[in-house]
Amino acid sequence: MDASSRVLAGASLGGLFTLYAMYSKPDLFQAYIAATPAVVVGNGWLLGYEDAFAKSGKPLAVRLHVSGGGNESPAFLDGILRLNQRIASRRNPGLAYEFRMIDGERHAGMQLEAYTRGLRFALAPIAPETGPSTRP
Repeated sequence: MDASSRVLAGASLGGLFTLYAMYSKPDLFQAYIAATPAVVVGNGWLLGYEDAFAKSGKPLAVRLHVSGGGNESPAFLDGILRLNQRIASRRNPGLAYEFRMIDGERHAGMQLEAYTRGLRFALAPIAPETGPSTRP
């Protein structure tokens, strides 16, 4: 295992844990994938945790992919969108961040695409170049 390319990924409560782990131990993994994270759980305590981390001035030199399903319940999706707005507005210079709304999908249906897109983003720096075949 190459310790320089570790990725933590989770969906729903696993996505919430992924974000918690990133803010708790940002150096433990190089990339984090939070698919449809349950940001609203516990009255949105994660948003307070995110705010405290941002105010601490600690560096966040990781790759982060967050996603939500376009047809998730409005209250659940609101938490994800609020988190996205906060992360995007921080403009942390070490953070490579991607947010993706997976249109037409609900909570469980969007997870496969979220992991696929998240892994592409997370591993982009070490992925081999690909493109059209040049063979005859």
